[in-house]
Amino acid sequence: MYPKSFSMLQTGIFSGIIRVLLGLCFLFFYADSFAVGKYESNVKDIMGLRLSPEEKVDSVFTFLFNHTGDRQDSTHYAECEKVIRGKILPYAAKKQFDDRLMARIYDELGMMCNRLGPTRISDTRIAFQKGLDYARAASDYYREGRILEHLANAETRFGSQADGFRLSEEAIKAYGKSGTEAEERITRCYYTQAVTYLNVMDLAGMRKVIRNLEEFSKKASEENRAFVLYNLYSVQEAYYGTLLNTDSKIDRKGVIDTLNRVSLASVSLVDGNYDYWKHTSINPTWNYYNRAVLLLDITDPVDVDSIEYYLDKALSVDLSGKGAGRIEAMVSAASLRAEMWMKLGDYAKAKNILLETIRMLDSAEGYNDLILDKVEVYKNLLEIAKQSGRYEEALGFASKVSELEKERFSEERAKDIKELEIKYETQEKELALSQSESRRATTLMWLFAAIGLLLTGVIAFVVYAGRQRRSRMRKDFEFIALKADIGRQLTQQYVEGLENERKRMARELHDGVCNDLLAIRMSINEAKVQENTARLLDNCRESVRRISHELMPPEFSYASLDEVMRYMVGKQADTLKGKIAISYVASAEGGEWTDIPDAVALEVYRIAQEAIGNAIKHSGCSEINVEMTLSGNELNLKVADNGLFVITRDKGFGLESIRKRAESIDGSIRIDRNASEDADGERPEGTTVSLKLKIENRNK
Repeated sequence: MYPKSFSMLQTGIFSGIIRVLLGLCFLFFYADSFAVGKYESNVKDIMGLRLSPEEKVDSVFTFLFNHTGDRQDSTHYAECEKVIRGKILPYAAKKQFDDRLMARIYDELGMMCNRLGPTRISDTRIAFQKGLDYARAASDYYREGRILEHLANAETRFGSQADGFRLSEEAIKAYGKSGTEAEERITRCYYTQAVTYLNVMDLAGMRKVIRNLEEFSKKASEENRAFVLYNLYSVQEAYYGTLLNTDSKIDRKGVIDTLNRVSLASVSLVDGNYDYWKHTSINPTWNYYNRAVLLLDITDPVDVDSIEYYLDKALSVDLSGKGAGRIEAMVSAASLRAEMWMKLGDYAKAKNILLETIRMLDSAEGYNDLILDKVEVYKNLLEIAKQSGRYEEALGFASKVSELEKERFSEERAKDIKELEIKYETQEKELALSQSESRRATTLMWLFAAIGLLLTGVIAFVVYAGRQRRSRMRKDFEFIALKADIGRQLTQQYVEGLENERKRMARELHDGVCNDLLAIRMSINEAKVQENTARLLDNCRESVRRISHELMPPEFSYASLDEVMRYMVGKQADTLKGKIAISYVASAEGGEWTDIPDAVALEVYRIAQEAIGNAIKHSGCSEINVEMTLSGNELNLKVADNGLFVITRDKGFGLESIRKRAESIDGSIRIDRNASEDADGERPEGTTVSLKLKIENRNK
């Protein structure tokens, strides 16, 4: 054997080599980690915060939707989808998020797929369906309604309109189970249905929505009734306005009166709840504007004061938090004023209003989409010039409209080109990533080549050390051969002893219990009570009790494997006290003995029981050491004795039983003899039976 210092030198060399290899692998595999996109990096940081699962999900989606700059395009949505699929969902699965949070995540994923257009309708449906399954499992009716509403909108836009209406009705039913918090969402569902009916000119469908909203407004809570009524009046205005313009057979005066009454009710509702609208997405600007438009259409003579009053109110609305709608409101008001003065015949005043609007649009900053507004104003100026007979001026306005239309087309084309450029850049990035992976593979090949050369040197060193060791061990060969021969003889004796033990057990059952039972049966059949019947029953009971104690499995429901093993070894030690010394040592690191499934614990116990029994009966040992360790999910059992062991060509029944039990729990058995065979096949320095297995399915 080598001296201790030499073994320590070997260990140090191997340890150093392993550290170098790990360092190289770390540098190689993590060199690209700093190139990870900001989305993934920031999401990873958020997931690492000490927050509750719900807070983490809220923080991630807040970042994705509110803190990603102005990139609200298809590339942005695709990257958000990638983050959800690649980061959030795996983390949620690992941490076992509850059904309610999983429903929220799949809802957001579905909306991302929906924003990527009609080509992703299949993925949109799949994501929303998974979200529905989780929401229903959690009995989260509000989230169920939200997902159904989002899926209905997706079907209406890109899929089946009939499915869209059906899903919208299901969303309303789900919202109805979640209390007053969903009243606004129910109202929005009805409003969306009305808009869809209006787009296809289905006035009967709009009447149905109006009836539903009227009924719902009566049941709505006080805090939400104004919101429901606002949407009801908006749908009614759209319905009666469309009816007035499309159906020539109706009672126009009656419809106009109804439309006027609904419009006035809508304005009164806005005036009476002005502070309420500041905290919603509703913009009262268009209520006042629509009222002015209606008055221009129905009053004769034109009610200038009332129209000016409502237009001034429309422009005085505080649009904080309502989006960039100021320019649109000003252009619409100016165009309506110009139309009013044109109707009154004052073309000069109408022209001045529109020219002032053009100057305002030219000086506006921070608005990128004003071409449509300018086109609308110049079209009105063109109409005024034609009505006034100023055809040269009209030609100039017509040329301006044409220029703006061309500019609009150019901008749209530029947007298309920009989107193509983004897609091209994305493709280039993917190509660069592919090339980076190719370079990485090449580097990996050279790294493995270097590792191979290094390992070759290590192997050469190990071979040299092995040769040196073998030269020192040649003198021991004769002694080892002798012990091997002895070991073979002992194995034969062990197998014969094992078979004798099995035969003894069979004889005891046959000659003892069976004969006693036969005698008892004969006594019963003859209907005679013999004097020795009681004695036969006692003998039978004692035989069965003794055999059953040897065969009875331990009860792991009330004790761990460690406790049962300790009791079994202790009982054997007490029985063999003064003859054989039996010790037991156990340790658990990174796991609990109670984690081991009962079925696995029983097989381990039987293997130990068989190994100890073999050592006691056949080895002639004076000492048996039992050691059991649990490291994480790996269990190791060793039963070692200092006696003799005889092996033969045929496998012993006991060893075969041990191996089969180990295989039944996916474990491996190893039997080590502490010396080589001698000429007689004996192994005089003891035997170690080792069991090793992974604990995969732990007790819950």
